[in-house]
Amino acid sequence: MTFDPMSVCIARPQVLVGFFEPQLQKQGTRMSLHTALPKRLALIAFATTALVAALSGCSSSAGTDTTTTVASVDQSVLDCIAGKSALVGPNGEEGTYADKVEATADQIAAASTAAAGGKIAISTHFASDYTTQVVAGIEKVAKEIGATIITTDAGSKPQTQISDIESLISQKPALLVIFPVDAAASAPGLKAAADANVPVVVVGSALEADNYSSLISAYDFGGGLQAAMQLVTALGGKGDIAVVPYKFSLWHVDNRVKGFEAGISCATGIKIVEDTVTCQAKADCTTAFSDILTANPSITGGFGAYDGIAQGMNAAAASAAWKGFITTSDLGLETAQLINSKTAALQATSAQITDCQGSAAGTAMVLTLAGADVPKVIFCENVAVDSSNVGKIYEQLFGAPLK
Repeated sequence: MTFDPMSVCIARPQVLVGFFEPQLQKQGTRMSLHTALPKRLALIAFATTALVAALSGCSSSAGTDTTTTVASVDQSVLDCIAGKSALVGPNGEEGTYADKVEATADQIAAASTAAAGGKIAISTHFASDYTTQVVAGIEKVAKEIGATIITTDAGSKPQTQISDIESLISQKPALLVIFPVDAAASAPGLKAAADANVPVVVVGSALEADNYSSLISAYDFGGGLQAAMQLVTALGGKGDIAVVPYKFSLWHVDNRVKGFEAGISCATGIKIVEDTVTCQAKADCTTAFSDILTANPSITGGFGAYDGIAQGMNAAAASAAWKGFITTSDLGLETAQLINSKTAALQATSAQITDCQGSAAGTAMVLTLAGADVPKVIFCENVAVDSSNVGKIYEQLFGAPLK
């Protein structure tokens, strides 16, 4: 494969992680996405250097009179962003990457004895592509140790989740998996499980308690850094931007914002002019970002804390004919389609490797049931996505072509 400098002369510059991304080897499996995030961020920084160098030669002769030339981003800025990476859990624990956590044959046998014919209870926060994929990974491991799963959906309501957990515990499961709705409001579920001597594995986000076996999460701080790298590159290191956080306090989503803002702090030419307006889903986020654009006409970029927020931001951008650059963290069908269109404001994301979280949660479950040591926090790495690699990454995550 050769690099064509003129291929980056486009109306909406894309981050060239698709070209410079390692070829996801390791025998072509989905787990091949698990490379060290600091190295990945350094790779993106290298790709960005090539991008801005190539953009210096862009002009209308590239085939369109709408081509935008992007200013060069100093390499020190990109190195600064890459250097912010840190694996830290919600209570300051040192995190462990999922590919470092394995169960032995003896531990699997012990877990099978503990769970044989029993149930693995799963309390989810809300229905989503993410939830479906992670639960599928847990179910696969549950079957391997002779257990069946029972699930509930809290519909984003903390009190519903508490009721769900109490109902699940009454069925005497071998282990409970919780996808928290809210860090504080869902925490009583842990006490109920502890009172019933039911071990707990937490997935997705932390709770304001630590009486669980292990927390499995995407490396969301690193995902925020990836999104910052994308936006800094797209804006040439200059401009006013908005950050739209999630309405509720969830450690993993908050960490995306922290990682993004840490990365943006490296680019002194970029100013966050709005980061206080929160929203929950696409509908109210459309209104929220519309109001932000009205109040801040200088904005040229934005970050949504998860892709539902970013989809709302994109809808507001389309209504306002706003031509800025939006990035986020998450990858589902709608987000993938928007990025793949090359015409939407939502142009990039940092995707969670959801099958990694499912298998990691399964491994933590096995180790817990076997009475073995298990890391308190297990991270699955993200992968940077833009129009150049969205089809490839989507198919690897969902097992079907992007349409």
